[in-house]
Amino acid sequence: MQSLLNLEASRTSSADVTRIVRTTQDRLRAVALVHDQLHRSQGLRDVVIRDYAQAVLDGIGVSHGLDGRGIALVLRASRGVIGMNDALRIGLILNELVSNAAAHGFPAQRRGRIAVSVARAAYGRVCVKVSNTGVPLPARFVPPPDRLGLAIVANIARHSGGRFWWSRRNGASFHVELKQS
Repeated sequence: MQSLLNLEASRTSSADVTRIVRTTQDRLRAVALVHDQLHRSQGLRDVVIRDYAQAVLDGIGVSHGLDGRGIALVLRASRGVIGMNDALRIGLILNELVSNAAAHGFPAQRRGRIAVSVARAAYGRVCVKVSNTGVPLPARFVPPPDRLGLAIVANIARHSGGRFWWSRRNGASFHVELKQS
């Protein structure tokens, strides 16, 4: 799939089409990583949270050239395993939130840090937090209706019986709480 998308992207000079193709590739990579991690696991049912989250972040870091832009990507993750469905949801959430932080929090030559936390919580919940030291969110931030990323995150949270919110603390922070399946 990645190669087909690269071929399609090479046939256009439109920056919008190139952005859409890259975003689609990032989403596909997050899904493919679940399958890769499952094949590495013992029972083909569970994924090690820390390993999976790090693999997703490594892919995003390469895709967005974060090292070369002076943007540090830091992970704090719980020990233990999660099921395939939860891993898929977490991977998609990480992809959207970290990609948004890289694209919107660090314009031009701005350097900084994106901190990611994935933690198991009480009552069968998983909490995901992505914060950055980049450009703060506007005082009355409302997700743009023409952007799919935050809508995906909100839908995943809602469909899992969880919630999604953000704050302007030290740049921007996005929080997702999911009910484990």
